Amino acid sequence: MRCCNEETFGPIASIIKFSTEKEVLAMANDTRFGLAGYFFSNDVAQCWRVAEQLEVGMVGINECLSIISAPEAPFGG
Repeated sequence: MRCCNEETFGPIASIIKFSTEKEVLAMANDTRFGLAGYFFSNDVAQCWRVAEQLEVGMVGINECLSIISAPEAPFGG
């Protein structure tokens, strides 16, 4: 699907099945885009493990898009 291979600016939620954490990390990191990555988990150890392995600039864990930056902090490029 195009929404899984292109940077989409719009209200899209793509759902892709996976079997292992290793498999989903490979899919998440197989892109030329990488400004931010987001995921949800109840396992604190998994949060650290996945966050450290995502090849992105910012990681949001159990948060929505606007939470990982703050108006009082420098941001942009």
